[in-house]
Amino acid sequence: MNVSTLYDKSIKLIDDSYSRLQRIWVLPKGSISKKMINNHPYYYHQYREGKKVVTRIVKADELGELRKRVNERKKLLKQNKNAKNEVNKNIRVIAIFDKGLSASLLDEAFAYSFDEIPVSERKRVMLPLVDIVGNNNLNIANNPNLKVYFEKWRNGEIRAREISNYIIQKISD
Repeated sequence: MNVSTLYDKSIKLIDDSYSRLQRIWVLPKGSISKKMINNHPYYYHQYREGKKVVTRIVKADELGELRKRVNERKKLLKQNKNAKNEVNKNIRVIAIFDKGLSASLLDEAFAYSFDEIPVSERKRVMLPLVDIVGNNNLNIANNPNLKVYFEKWRNGEIRAREISNYIIQKISD
């Protein structure tokens, strides 16, 4: 397998992971627990909201569907973790042979890590790419287009890759 093929495979892994992420964001997080009270089973859906653990009782008619959706989320998270590990291995291999492709793949992986943040949590995220850009006059105050890109990312309309592509284009101009 040559370096270019390894790069293409890694980009596909990142794109597939992003597709899974979009599904993960709409699936319920947490787990289902069962408690016996007076010889009657009661089922609870437990998950975290920030630092707080939320527990809600699950009706019998909702149990099957909820369990299926929670398990699907866990499966997709595991697949994304495996893909991320594979991409990290590929970055190390590519770095040995092609620094340019390695940097490009690192950029893709970096952008994907920002896309892992659920859309509902992005409102709290400040523009992380400003620190990377440094003194290139590409901050939100000096560049209204960057602010538009960032707000679109915060709303889930674009991927972080589009922000980094915009920054790379402006730096090279």
